[in-house]
Amino acid sequence: MQTISIDINKVQKGDETEFRLLFNLFYPRLMSVACRFVPEHIAEDIVQSVFVMYWEQKSALIPNAIHSFLYKCTQNNCLNYLKHQAVVLGHEEEVRTCTESHKILERGFEGGIVLSVVFASLIPSCRLFLESVKNKMQKKHFFSF
Repeated sequence: MQTISIDINKVQKGDETEFRLLFNLFYPRLMSVACRFVPEHIAEDIVQSVFVMYWEQKSALIPNAIHSFLYKCTQNNCLNYLKHQAVVLGHEEEVRTCTESHKILERGFEGGIVLSVVFASLIPSCRLFLESVKNKMQKKHFFSF
């Protein structure tokens, strides 16, 4: 088995050939770590961004901590991606639920469904909004639920 020798001091000074050696050595390893968390196509982007981050900060990093930096950044970026996806999915679900609630309300008005039943089926954020509208309207004596 062939060992690869990388001069980290050269990498820190901007030597692209040494950086390519570092990349070739760590890319498969970091992909292995990232693929434990996210799909491969996402892992590729995350690992690439870790190397870009390293390249941009190379002169400020401690040479003997490169290994730890690369692995920890990869893991943290994967976890951040997963957290972001959870937020996105939560918002998508809220939009979907509000859209469905809006359709239910439209059918309720058209079909004469009792509004209190429809109102109770709304998600909390939609219900709070409609309660505030209801309170304003009740003050003006337009209608009540």
